[in-house]
Amino acid sequence: MSVVDIARKYIGSPYVFGANGDKPGQPIDCSRFVQNVMREMGVTISRSTSTQRNEGQAVNYNNMQPGDCIYYDGHVVMFIGNGNIIHASPNGVVERNIYDTKNIITIRRFLTSGDLCNPLVFDPIFYSNKYPDLKNAFGNDVNALRNHYLNYGINEGRQGNVIS
Repeated sequence: MSVVDIARKYIGSPYVFGANGDKPGQPIDCSRFVQNVMREMGVTISRSTSTQRNEGQAVNYNNMQPGDCIYYDGHVVMFIGNGNIIHASPNGVVERNIYDTKNIITIRRFLTSGDLCNPLVFDPIFYSNKYPDLKNAFGNDVNALRNHYLNYGINEGRQGNVIS
């Protein structure tokens, strides 16, 4: 499942400032939305916009990729490609076009192409050993285990590494 697919699962979730919903449909705010999506991608980030905007890698507006997060004063939105974002707005979590390019404080990238090859994010041997059903199904086939984790394991609440 891609970062955009995961983010879209939250569309329609109600917005409540400071809410800590951890599943789609629960009340959520902008920074918790981003934190939840990143967690489902196997990346840990902090809870608030003021701390998140200092994490990850800084990115130029012209080099944004899906999953990059655009920070404003007290607000964060997630870029999903083609000039569009998903964010927790007063109308709930919605998908729309980028509405403000003038007041951007920073753009941060938390995902890299190597994230799911990093054992601190996803460890296929740990995953296989922790879940005997997967070991029986996939053995030590790293690609099959990674695909299972992305497509099913995250949603099932399975642990992707020893520290998650």
